[in-house]
Amino acid sequence: GVVLWLWGWVMQNMALFQGMKGLVIGILLALAFDRSIALSISLSRRPAVMRLLFVIRVLIDALAIAIILRVIAGYWLVGSLSLIDPAEWPDYSRRLNFALVLLVCAAGLAALIHALIEARIMPQEALGSLEDQELRQARVSTVLPIIRFSLLALIGGVFSLVALSALGIDTTPVMAGAGILGLAVSLGSQALVKDVISGVFWMLDDAFRLGEDVEIDGKPGRIERIQIRSLRLRGADGRLHTIPYGQ
Repeated sequence: GVVLWLWGWVMQNMALFQGMKGLVIGILLALAFDRSIALSISLSRRPAVMRLLFVIRVLIDALAIAIILRVIAGYWLVGSLSLIDPAEWPDYSRRLNFALVLLVCAAGLAALIHALIEARIMPQEALGSLEDQELRQARVSTVLPIIRFSLLALIGGVFSLVALSALGIDTTPVMAGAGILGLAVSLGSQALVKDVISGVFWMLDDAFRLGEDVEIDGKPGRIERIQIRSLRLRGADGRLHTIPYGQ
């Protein structure tokens, strides 16, 4: 900041200093809001309040990032660096504002979905026995993270494409490239997809539970951990077997 101020004083052009000052002020305000909400979350002992504060924190962070990007565009792209013609700036500014609003909405929606799924994953005290709680925990800990990842990826992809379109960027090559990439990934990861989908149906069918003694493919043992695409079986001799659901 001092260097830019001296440069502006010598050259009689304070555009770079003003741009840096606006950027620093925006970052400091964003950090102040973020830290205050983070402190509130750490001091709270109620899960519902913590989830609500988490959503608010994500919204404030997204809004702060949008404002900072808007400041950067206004100070640097038009003023200091002159990458955009001032005559074209009003139209570009409106499209940029719309794209940033879309990204803030996407962040808020993703945070809300994340909080709701976390609420479902957490053990419920209303369930009677400890066995029922462990059963529910094993099932939702496998199924819900897959749903959460799919929804967040869908939100990120759709809102990103709409934001790019609002900025005047042709998204047709992006969508075509994503389709080719998706086809290549699907062909190369058939076993992974098979394991994940099989795991979802194993959990929904309540085929096994954490801590049960089972025998799979001639390997007896106790189920030690249930993951998204495989389960871990601890044998009587202490050996750990990782068995994909597709097998």
